[in-house]
Amino acid sequence: MNRIKCMKRISISIVITTLVIILSGCYPDASDRHYDEVAARVSGWHDKTEAANGGCDESSASSDSTLSGVLTVLLFPWDHHLQMLADLFMKEHPGVKVDFQFIAYPLDISKQVALTTKLYADPPDIFNVAGLAFEKFSVDDLFVDMNQLLDGPNGINRADYFDQILRGAEMNGRLYYVPMMVVLEMVMLNKRYVESIGAPLSDMRSITVSEYLDMYVTTAAISPEDNLLVSFRFNANTLLRFMPLYDAEAGTVNADTPEMIELLELIKSIPVAPHVEYTPDNGVRYNRSFELRAGPNSVIDDGFFRPAENYLYIDVYDLSFPFQFFFQEDPRMLFSHPMHRKGNDGDILFGSVVGPGIMRSSRNQELAWEFVRFCMEYPSSLFKPFDKYDYEQSWSFPVNRSMFDDHLRLILNESYRTVSRLGELQITLGGDAEEDALTRHRQVEYSLFRFRELMEMANTESRINTAIFYSLVYPDIYLFVNDRQNAERTLMNIHNNLKIYISE
Repeated sequence: MNRIKCMKRISISIVITTLVIILSGCYPDASDRHYDEVAARVSGWHDKTEAANGGCDESSASSDSTLSGVLTVLLFPWDHHLQMLADLFMKEHPGVKVDFQFIAYPLDISKQVALTTKLYADPPDIFNVAGLAFEKFSVDDLFVDMNQLLDGPNGINRADYFDQILRGAEMNGRLYYVPMMVVLEMVMLNKRYVESIGAPLSDMRSITVSEYLDMYVTTAAISPEDNLLVSFRFNANTLLRFMPLYDAEAGTVNADTPEMIELLELIKSIPVAPHVEYTPDNGVRYNRSFELRAGPNSVIDDGFFRPAENYLYIDVYDLSFPFQFFFQEDPRMLFSHPMHRKGNDGDILFGSVVGPGIMRSSRNQELAWEFVRFCMEYPSSLFKPFDKYDYEQSWSFPVNRSMFDDHLRLILNESYRTVSRLGELQITLGGDAEEDALTRHRQVEYSLFRFRELMEMANTESRINTAIFYSLVYPDIYLFVNDRQNAERTLMNIHNNLKIYISE
């Protein structure tokens, strides 16, 4: 599965539900105000009470602005981050108009060709490249090397960002788009099963694919009566995205190997959750009725305490479950702190959600860079209850360090308030407002520290050519999982398909 699939896995209905929850509790009560006072006293920070009450105009129109012109920005329909920042940019620079165009995400080869053709024939000034893999043509012909702008005289201070994320998005030393919002590839392990085999859970910060598959095989053998499953999303696609099946630039294909045959047979021997369905035309589908509740201020679901099935881990990509660290000492909590799931090569992956690139053929490159730099440098969270957009990037991690801290504090504070009001937090609350506020502050700050630690570890962008995967790989995977061909034939077909694609 690709990174965009991960990003879009939360349904629109869940997003709407999340916003309803936010709207119903956006006015701080006395305990919230007391928490703000304590937080400001302890760390110099206070959450944005003004924003919670409808927000204020953080950026007023500047009469001194000399910028003018029209920028064309090409986006996928779900990207609201750049649209929201464009509103702020135009307020600051009244002479500038940012015009958005939208395009469907290419899920097959024909749509991918259509997108590439459009970028060559009718290029915008800026394109949100996040989640795409460009192959078999020169990206230098399409996009400006952003490193020259980042490090130029009108550039940015890399210390203000998670710079290893910027470096991890480079291709051959060049940066063709700037990752601004990202997701991480993480899991929360089932404490009971992991501790039963003596794994040092408290010290674990990452786990490889081989390690958790070995862990599954071992624990499933120890407790066969538990009918242990890997996770509620585990399937063949889950692992194949970690495997370098081909390298378009080098012209090599690595699909038909003994190691891949062994891995594919192992995957098939592991039962998938009853909610996973391999479809002949649309890839893997999930029955969303089983999913844990998700959203930036989500309420903890019973599945963390009493899941319907026994899972080795829960997938975590983002801030869908912001309360993850609040409950680690709660004896009911079955799952560990989140840790990175990494490939066997040791790379710790992230996926770009927002990543604008400037087109080389743009006649407005200077103005385009002013807009991109403004978006990069904006320090505050865009997650506010009364914005006109359904801000779908609210569960992503900002690459700007100031925005990261502000965004996560806001999300964590909302999450803490929600779960504690519903009596779900097993914490010591003695009724003393000062002490309770300090407890809340410690929980929020510790969670922020741990999420920041995870963000610092990510170093390599995951790029999957979704159109190629669904056109040339998945059809044979579907036949394999439905017992219509064996692993050798499956990988031989995939190998040949990819070899033809590479050589064309």
